[in-house]
Amino acid sequence: MSDNDSGNTPPPPPVGFSTPGSNPSNPIYVTQGRSDKSLLIATVLAGVFFFTGLGGLHRFYIGKIGTGLLMLFTLGGLGIWALIDLIVLITGNFRDRDNNRITNWSTSN
Repeated sequence: MSDNDSGNTPPPPPVGFSTPGSNPSNPIYVTQGRSDKSLLIATVLAGVFFFTGLGGLHRFYIGKIGTGLLMLFTLGGLGIWALIDLIVLITGNFRDRDNNRITNWSTSN
């Protein structure tokens, strides 16, 4: 008798992953897409920290208000957090508050 015959079903996939036949109305199964935010604007706002000391402006732009405030009050995590965010932005792996990847370098939609 195999595992499939015993009535056991596999556990659901982790949050953010989709399986064939999954229910798209259930947020646990929705796959992430691309953000409508501009990667160019977010990168420029992240770079502003290195000239003005205002860390977290890019996080406000993409909708992550809480971590934006935290970066602002900690001076960009003493610069370390700001540098890491800048690298992640440039490599195109930064995500907005809805967990969509920001990949569009253009400022127009």
